[in-house]
Amino acid sequence: MFQLKEVNSNHPDLQRLFQQLDKELMQFYPLESIHGVELSLADDTHYFLLVYDQENAIACGAIRAHDKTNGELKRMFV
Repeated sequence: MFQLKEVNSNHPDLQRLFQQLDKELMQFYPLESIHGVELSLADDTHYFLLVYDQENAIACGAIRAHDKTNGELKRMFV
C-alpha cells in the first residue's frame, strides 16, 4: 500500500527525487527552460509531498499556494 507524506524542503528523499527529475529533464530541455522549485528558497507557500511504497520514496510533488483556495503544481515526478 502507498503512503503520502508531507515533508519539508530539506528532506533527503525529496532532494534525491528532485535531483533525478532535473537530470531527466536536462536530457530533453535546455537549462533555461526548466522551471522548478529552488528548494533552498522555498517558503511557507510551498508544500512538498512524497509517495512511499513501503520504505521507498517513489514519487514526489510540490505545490505553491497562491491563496487559501488556489495553487500551482510546481513539480511532479514518478
